[in-house]
Amino acid sequence: MVTINPLAVPKGQVFNCALSGEPARIICPECRLVYYKGPEERELDWIGIHHRICKIIVSLNETKAMFPSEEEREKTAEVRRTKIRAILKIAKSEARKHLIASSFDLAVPAGLQALFYSKKLHGEKSIRNLEAYLLLAEANMGLNRHEMASRYLRFANWTTLKNPLCSSKLKSQLYRNFGKLHASQGRLMSAQKEFAKDVYYCSLEHGPEHIITASAYYHMAKTFFTMDKSGPALAFYSRILDIWLKFLIEEDPAEIENLSEAGKCEAEEIIQSIFVARIKHLGVDSVGVAEAAHVLGLMKIVNEKGTEGGKLLEDALGVLETKLGAKNPRVVMLKEKIEEQRAM
Repeated sequence: MVTINPLAVPKGQVFNCALSGEPARIICPECRLVYYKGPEERELDWIGIHHRICKIIVSLNETKAMFPSEEEREKTAEVRRTKIRAILKIAKSEARKHLIASSFDLAVPAGLQALFYSKKLHGEKSIRNLEAYLLLAEANMGLNRHEMASRYLRFANWTTLKNPLCSSKLKSQLYRNFGKLHASQGRLMSAQKEFAKDVYYCSLEHGPEHIITASAYYHMAKTFFTMDKSGPALAFYSRILDIWLKFLIEEDPAEIENLSEAGKCEAEEIIQSIFVARIKHLGVDSVGVAEAAHVLGLMKIVNEKGTEGGKLLEDALGVLETKLGAKNPRVVMLKEKIEEQRAM
């Protein structure tokens, strides 16, 4: 730990904590460019993001901006922009990864770095800052910091209003986060309205039968369950399973491989939740549970959990063959997939 020596700080200069914004007492011993209130903040930032970008920050700071010719100055500026883009990409990726793992305390420092470097690259009012605001809003919701989450969402909404050409994709993400905030506050009718907007804009961007739109349906379903309306919730769950089954059995294998790690983890989490809900509402030996086990097994195989996935497919086959018969198309498809897995 490197402590800031007050006598070495120029008069009038204040160093603030990269995490809390409060006056800093220590500095990162690796790069000596990032400041913290104390060891706890430094450790959280290091695990959450700084260990991935520390060396790039050093390299960025070493890039000289003053050169005799305009051409060389422009080259240097482009080098800096390239390094900032690299930091921004890493910060967004780490924030998304932490959110999926429910490590909300780690998602905050990654989100803060994403916002800082997004503004540095694109400017304070750019629509491109929206994703960073949404990442921070979701992280703070996970920590039950509703006021802070609401603040970031207001910034995001203001950014959207100032940019009339904002894409349907970004609007979908914005309304989804407003829905999550209202749901966490128990404002379920408001949450449903926001999630409905999410579904609408997601469908505009990707189509109503796309796997990304399936995530929007999932949040609607969760709200229905919270309102004790299991009928519409289970109907949404059925649609989600149909979308993912079609994708996993019909899509080009290259497209499945191109799914991001974060996307694959989120999909497995959603399908696992549906599987558990169907056991509760339909019974463990029901066709509905077997259908969910089929899709969950396929998703686990995609996520390189072949043993777990194979077991789920075997369980699904046992129920579906008994209930639907050996010649049912889904049963035949299951048998072929199980044989394929055994041959690997």
